[in-house]
Amino acid sequence: MARVVDTNTYHVDLAELMRIYETNYAKLNRLIPTQPEVGDVRCYQAGTLTYQ
Repeated sequence: MARVVDTNTYHVDLAELMRIYETNYAKLNRLIPTQPEVGDVRCYQAGTLTYQ
C-alpha cells in the first residue's frame, strides 16, 4: 500500500499572531471602566490560565 507524504511544513506567523493578540487585548480593555481607582487589579482568565 502506498503512503502519501505531505512535504509542506507548518510555519507559525508570529507577527500575525501578535497582531491578533494585541487586537483582542484592546477590545477587552474597552469593556473595562476607564476610571481606575487605587488598588484596582485587572485579572483575565483564558481557559485554565489566569493573568493579572
